[in-house]
Order: sequence, then C-alpha cells, then structure tokens
Amino acid sequence: MVKRGRLPAPGLRRVGWGSFWGAAVAAVAAIVLVQAVPMFFFGALAQAVAPCTDSNRLKIVAAENFYQDIAGQIGGACAEVKGLLSDPNVDPHEYEPTVKDAQAVAGADLVIENGGGYDDWMNKLLSASPNSGRLVLNVWDISPVRIPENEHVWYSLEDVKAMAGAMAADLKKLRPEQAAEFDRNLKTFTASLSGIGAKIGRISKRFSGTPIALTEPIFLYQSNPMGLKVLTPFEFQKAVAEGIDPPADTMLTAQEQVRKKLVRVLVLNRQTTDRFTQKLEELAKTSGVEVVAVTETMPPGKNYQTWMLDQIAALESALGRSKTGAGGGAR
Repeated sequence: MVKRGRLPAPGLRRVGWGSFWGAAVAAVAAIVLVQAVPMFFFGALAQAVAPCTDSNRLKIVAAENFYQDIAGQIGGACAEVKGLLSDPNVDPHEYEPTVKDAQAVAGADLVIENGGGYDDWMNKLLSASPNSGRLVLNVWDISPVRIPENEHVWYSLEDVKAMAGAMAADLKKLRPEQAAEFDRNLKTFTASLSGIGAKIGRISKRFSGTPIALTEPIFLYQSNPMGLKVLTPFEFQKAVAEGIDPPADTMLTAQEQVRKKLVRVLVLNRQTTDRFTQKLEELAKTSGVEVVAVTETMPPGKNYQTWMLDQIAALESALGRSKTGAGGGAR
C-alpha cells in the first residue's frame, strides 16, 4: 500500500541540497558569462581590425621631404608618403611642380604644406584638384612659435612637436580604427626629439650671448633658444632668402662683422647662396671665422632627427673651436 502525501503546488518541485548547490553554481556561471561577453566581444573586435597593406594605406603628400619623413614615422605601415621637394641642391623658393606632383596631390588623402608663403606652389596644386574629402595640414597655421617674415618653422622644435600632433590627429580622422598605432608612433617620435632639445640646451648653457652671423633667417628658430646673439642685419638675411640684392649698408655691415671677427661663427644656408653669401664665406675663411653649413631640405640618407642633430653638433664643435671675438660669450 502506497502512502499518500501532499503534492507540490503546481509549478513547484522539491529541491534537495545537492540540487540547490548545482543550481547556484549554474547561476553564478551564467552571470560570469554575461559579464565576460562584452570583454570578449570588444577583444575580438580589436583583433578584427584589418592590418594596413599596400592596397589600403593612406596616401599622404608632403610638400617638403622633412615633412614626408615625419609623416612616414607617424603613419607607419598605414601610410604611403610622397615628398615633392627633396633635392638639397634646389632653392625651395624657386621650385616648379611637375605633372606627377599634381597627380599625387589629386589622389591624396592628406596633404602637408609648410605655408606662410614658403610653398605657395602647393596651393596652386590643391586648387587645381578640389576634393572635399582631402585633409590639408598647413604647418605655419598651427605652429606656436612664429617669427615674423620667417616661415622656416620646421627648424623650431616646438613647432615640429605641434605639427606631429596635428598630423596624428588628421590620420586618426581618416583611419580611426588605427588610432592606437598612430598614438604609439607619435609618442615614439616625440620622445626621439629629446636629444635635439638636450643639444640646444647644452649650447645655450655653454655659449649663450656668443655673437654669430647668418646668411639668412632660417636658423633664427634655433639660434634664439640657444641664446646666440645674431649680429647680421635682418634686412640682409631677408634679402638673401628672397633672392634679391640686400641693401648696400647691410651688406657692408655683414662683411665688416666677419672681416673684423666680431662674430665667432658664420651659419651659411647652403641652398640659398649668391655672390653676397659667397663673399661672406670667403671673408670668414680668410679671417678665421668658423663656417657651419645648414640646408633647407633634408639631405639623402637622413631622417629629421639625425639631420638636425648633425647640424647642431657641427655648430657646437665650431663654437668650441672658435676664438672669442669682441663681445664673445663664454667658452
């Protein structure tokens, strides 16, 4: 005879302790799984970002090869960069763009120009191929350090840092899924500039107040933070940069400063030379004034960092070798 008992209410069943713990474990596992789904999902999404290849790289055109180099360092594998002006023997102010240059600009995702009147030929190329989807970075416009009538902002360490940051921001607009890579590359590039800053600081500490001569104003962006005293009349420097004859009085002053060794070093822009700068160089050699050559565009076999470091090192050595002139700074 079967003993009858009370039946469970509809929808309920008796649960023993073993079944209770089994259900609890299952519930906890379910919660962990639900919480893990977003992490797994986003991790898988990150892994799903397509790598940059020859077929999907961003096309960047830089007016000058030093911006080309910096864009390559920041864009990395995700950028195909073309520089238009690269020959260190060509006066940048007289550059004439080619048909291939125009084609490159027309198909570019990002165009980098110096601006400030330095490379107006790039504006003509941009106007010839309107493209609302193309980004244009004008370095002069975003530079925190700008010397009036002196558009050579890439010689300023602070301006280059600002330009690199703006470049990375533009690349992230064009390819947001690669933002992490651009940020890493920017961090690496910015850190690599510390050596340049250290050399500038060392020259300032050793030679601040030392009189020097310049053939044109390009080097003011470095001589100023170095604390060097430029004696050459600015009107002379500006005329040389613009390819016109300097005022006669400024030419005589510049020559006298070198002939009498009132300056310890002549910094010569090797890419913009004429009979006036050649005369200064000759006077420097006969008078025993050290000559340091710089260039406007980056020489072959260099990157931006090594180019600047080599020039600054040459200047530091020249300052150290030179004898103190009238009003010279500490050795």
